[in-house]
Amino acid sequence: MEVKISVIMGVYQPRSRQILFQAVLSICSQTFSDWELIMVDDGTHGEGRDWIDQASLLDARIRLIRLPRHKGLSTALNAAIAASRGSYIARMDADDLSAPHRLQRLYDFLQAHAQYAWAGCCCRLVDEDGAWGHVRVPQEPCARDFLPHSPYIHPSVMFRAHALADGYCEARSIGRSEDYELFMRLHAAGLQGANVQEYLYLYREDRNSYHRRSFPHALREARTRGKGFAALGLPSLSALPYVVKPLFVAMTPPRLHWRIKQRRYADDIMRFRRVMARMPLMAVRTDSMKRLDQYAYAVFGPVLCGFVIWVLKEAPRRGIRTLYFLSRDGWMMAEAAKRLCGALGVRMEIRYLYCSRLSLHRAYAHIDMEKALRLLLRPSLQMTPRSLIARTMLPAQQQEACLRQLALPCGPDAPLTPDQGDELRKRLCSDPAFVRWMSAEAKAAYDALQGYLKQEGLEEGAYAIVDSGWIGSLQMTLSAMCEAMGLPQPQGFYFGLSRLQPGADPAAYHAYFFSPSSDLRRRAFFVPALFEAVYGAPHGMCAGYRQEAGRWVPVCLKQDERARRWAKALGAQISAYADQLATRDLRTISDERSAALAHRLLYLLMVRPTAQEAAWLGALRFGDDPLHQDGELAPEQPDDALRAYALSGRLKQKVTHQPLAMSAWPAGSVRRCHPNRRLCGQHLWQWLREAKG
Repeated sequence: MEVKISVIMGVYQPRSRQILFQAVLSICSQTFSDWELIMVDDGTHGEGRDWIDQASLLDARIRLIRLPRHKGLSTALNAAIAASRGSYIARMDADDLSAPHRLQRLYDFLQAHAQYAWAGCCCRLVDEDGAWGHVRVPQEPCARDFLPHSPYIHPSVMFRAHALADGYCEARSIGRSEDYELFMRLHAAGLQGANVQEYLYLYREDRNSYHRRSFPHALREARTRGKGFAALGLPSLSALPYVVKPLFVAMTPPRLHWRIKQRRYADDIMRFRRVMARMPLMAVRTDSMKRLDQYAYAVFGPVLCGFVIWVLKEAPRRGIRTLYFLSRDGWMMAEAAKRLCGALGVRMEIRYLYCSRLSLHRAYAHIDMEKALRLLLRPSLQMTPRSLIARTMLPAQQQEACLRQLALPCGPDAPLTPDQGDELRKRLCSDPAFVRWMSAEAKAAYDALQGYLKQEGLEEGAYAIVDSGWIGSLQMTLSAMCEAMGLPQPQGFYFGLSRLQPGADPAAYHAYFFSPSSDLRRRAFFVPALFEAVYGAPHGMCAGYRQEAGRWVPVCLKQDERARRWAKALGAQISAYADQLATRDLRTISDERSAALAHRLLYLLMVRPTAQEAAWLGALRFGDDPLHQDGELAPEQPDDALRAYALSGRLKQKVTHQPLAMSAWPAGSVRRCHPNRRLCGQHLWQWLREAKG
């Protein structure tokens, strides 16, 4: 009985029963059901022979052919081709895995593209620990693509049956290059193949795959290359280095060859997994192939949970009974803390407090108008007179009246330098109409904030706030508000503090990753905007509070839908990571080692991102203006704008006081446009700025 697809698999001395069964079952679980699997035992002996027998019984669509003695993969595959009944013939290796929709996807592609005689796909590289790399192959290979190596991943390919009419070459002279020889022969005959640009195949590649290749085998491959390149019409002089390449590879130590392969094909995530291997207690792997899930387990989760564990250890030592995680950076932190308390043996009340610089500083204007406006209208990357006045949340008519009364030397939508922004603030403070309107707005905001804070239990004492940090302005404002309201003043736990506000009590501020008086190196490379963009919440910034059914509820600004989806997806993965971490003895984790681990992870991500990471994370929604959070974290910029990140560009901007459309993550913007360029000048500028204090 005919079938649509015949899957052919040569088997000789399988590595293990489990690996063989996984390979066979990956075919049995295909979404495409009209197939047969022809397994050819190429003279296996010992227990491997029994494994092959058992594997052949896993599905009625499997047929087993046995060769009397070992003759090589070409002979085994030709035997499978001769016994095949399908219109299409798909390859499969006995130690690899096929994605569930591989056969369906390749079948549909060949059905829709009659001009191709076969189709392959891209593949993921896996070892005993899971996926570690990927190989991307050209969509429609040409003759020159054969020079470095075969442009097709042989076991991923599905052929039209007529393309394999002559089968594989069994001559000993080709060595182990049966696939290379086949594809060059088919191309030379005028047939064309393609590669579906999807990862449908998992190719097993580990350190054991790189035993030193014998010189005779390398010599045979060199001859195969030479003949194949000539048949393809490639110039002999330009092809010569690729002809002799196998000879040099044969002389390369296996360990060096493996390291070269790792560097070439390793996924970006492997950089972080190697760092995580230094602290096994916090290393958790995920089987998911999604990029967000992998980064959650290898970077985002360990960094955040290391901080949360430090907070949960430190708070009881300081007599804290309740932790308030501030919105929005504290949302994922609070979810992780709820899961990690038990593993640390800590009895702590974990609460989430809707609070922001917008809601606090507006209410603070009721106590100290000038200081509140200094905080509320502090400079941002892209600010205009209109955007600054909008932060006051005054009614639209009053905002427009302010713009008219100020008699600004520039238009309301013109970009401002920090000095111009400060001048605007001073003009507002001296405008009687603005002060009158702002006082009424601040009084209402103050009353609402007081009602909300008391409702949330801040009058009960012995509490601390937890936030990302940076300059500690929220805690200082909250402390002043609590003092005016007769509430206990909080302590604060922060991921990092680069400086404190004048008059702040350093004893009430506790930092994990860096502090104003130490960790200059960490302060210099750290990118707060990237941290905030990654660890967001699935709701907008809290702008104030209103009463509903006798309770105060937060009023949040509208959030970009992409940012909301990101926060929900990453929050779910970090919670899952924390759940697995909670099964371990976390009390033995050293705070110094976890902070050092975060240093290595964040340095790679913030200072040395790959082009793929820069494009992925650079597109996250971000804005340092509290009312405008819908820009890109690291937008692509023209070369003129990128030159501003050099040390000379920074000095020029400092001297001329010209406003610049700066990226919140300069390294990300540069990598998106120039994957091989590094920002030495930008890093030096940050170092000098932090050293100056």
